[in-house]
Order: sequence, then C-alpha cells, then structure tokens
Amino acid sequence: MVFNVTRIGLSVEPAAFIVEFKRNNLVETALFHKRINVHNLTPEDSPETLSQQILQAFPDLLRGVQMTTMKTLFQVLLEKLNESAESDDGDLNQASDDQLILAKAKMNVDFESNRLTPNDPDYVFDKRQDFEPMSDSSWD
Repeated sequence: MVFNVTRIGLSVEPAAFIVEFKRNNLVETALFHKRINVHNLTPEDSPETLSQQILQAFPDLLRGVQMTTMKTLFQVLLEKLNESAESDDGDLNQASDDQLILAKAKMNVDFESNRLTPNDPDYVFDKRQDFEPMSDSSWD
C-alpha cells in the first residue's frame, strides 16, 4: 500500500506526532490520520533520536517526510513541554502525566549532580548537623 502524506503535526497534551495521509489504492480522496504517541519524554531526549525512532517504526507511512522537518517538530514539542512544566509554579498535582515525567526528570538531574556516594572524597557516613530555626515551629 502506498501512502501520500499531506500534513504532519504535533499534539502537546498528550504528546503525540500526528500524520495526515491519503491511500493511493482507494478511489475516493478520503484523508486518514495516524496518531503516534510519544510518552515519557525527558529533557535529555534529542529531537534527532526521536525522529529516527519514529521513521524506523513507520517507514512506509513516513517515506516522503524529511528528517529535518521531523527534527524541528520534535524540538518544538520538547520546548513546549519544558515551558509547560516550568509554568506550573511547582504544583505537580495539577500537571499532566507528560509534564510530571519531565519535571521528575529535571529533579533527578539536580539530585544526581548533588548526590554524594561512598566513593566521593567529601562523603561522610552518618553526618550530623544542628540547624537554627528561621521561624517558630511550635505547631510541629
């Protein structure tokens, strides 16, 4: 079966790559849509890798689609997800699943950069430290 892609696009919520196409073997000129979900995106994902994965998964459908076009679309998608994850003002209870995964991935990057392991020179086992309260915590 031969497919003629007419348009491609993105959905940010939920994250998906959308392909509009016609089938050559049909007499009528009906348009069909294929929604390719791209869940679990992280800030480390590269638009080029995502594009290659989609092209390899759907080679017949996406035969005429340029790699640079897909790469640009995935770059926009990652930017939009980053913006929406940052604009939630820290309320992850209201975030979508994709925004939550992205926010957790960002937190994990910060955690890993600050984490000390027993192999680190500054590592201290059972470190104890006293803190002075900055405000009254008598309710605690």
